[in-house]
Amino acid sequence: MKVRPKENFGFLIEVVDANNNIKKIYFAGDMFDISGIPVTDLEVDYALIPIVTFYTFGPKEALIFVKQFKKVGEVIPMHYQKLPEMKREWEEIWKKEI
Repeated sequence: MKVRPKENFGFLIEVVDANNNIKKIYFAGDMFDISGIPVTDLEVDYALIPIVTFYTFGPKEALIFVKQFKKVGEVIPMHYQKLPEMKREWEEIWKKEI
């Protein structure tokens, strides 16, 4: 029997690039429910978002979550390697939004 973890959270990572520019990266890990850092006022350069379902967001839930950010430069889907159809679904949904 698969059991979802009781809690999940994302991480905000700030790095300095070669030109001394600060880049903000939001890493959602295995997030399946919106929790952790509030993102409505968050501006990030990159958001790494899971798109697989059950233990993580599915493509539709991921889109709902991404839309809550104040600003996202680039969304990078992750955790889809075993289910490539999830990446295709995400790409179709995302194209309609941008």
